[in-house]
Amino acid sequence: MQKIHHAALAILERTGVKDPTPELLEELLPKGATVNEHGRLCFPQALMEDVIDVAAKEYYVYARGARKGSGDVHCRNNDVFFSCSGTAVTTLDIETRSFRPSTLKDIYDFSRLTDSLEHIHMMGDTVLATDYPEDYVHDMNMLYAMLAGSEKPMCFCLRSKDHLEPAIRMLDMASGGEGSFLKEPSAIIGGCPIVSPLRFGKENLELLMATSRLGICQGGQGYVCDSQTQATDH
Repeated sequence: MQKIHHAALAILERTGVKDPTPELLEELLPKGATVNEHGRLCFPQALMEDVIDVAAKEYYVYARGARKGSGDVHCRNNDVFFSCSGTAVTTLDIETRSFRPSTLKDIYDFSRLTDSLEHIHMMGDTVLATDYPEDYVHDMNMLYAMLAGSEKPMCFCLRSKDHLEPAIRMLDMASGGEGSFLKEPSAIIGGCPIVSPLRFGKENLELLMATSRLGICQGGQGYVCDSQTQATDH
């Protein structure tokens, strides 16, 4: 484990990550990150160790409604929880036994199924609603279908950082009123800010930075902080 850890730090420091955004450079260059001769953003080991040191060591993702309290997910050291996710573009139709494009109704049905499964602790956006291709319309309908389907803690991805504010308004309405979501976050809002081969994915990176500034979880690839462990300058 130590060899893997030190190898990861060495890659971040020596190889770096391609395609950093201007916003990211503005945040990180004053903190010690550098851009190498290949235009890749490099993270000194000391900087990464500082980030690890101040990262949240535990956090909550809260359930809503009747599940509040008993259904909360408290992530700590050696705890293990299970979640469904995946954002698949097809669904296996139980009647025809063949794959078809997934729909908004599938998201709702999978949320209802997740709600009834005792050993699934958190629900995610298992499929894409291909019947709602426009980005904003898809994200808002996807979130509504998940909220309607279950009160378990959630994890989902948004297609743009611009959808974060209206998504939080909807989460507020489902959680008890304005400001209630940020007080007790009931969702990890995620994606993958790093894409192959070792470069930044612009949309998910922007979403990561936006959620971090609000002090809420950003998941998908393990980025977490919560309202009780506030984001720092790192």
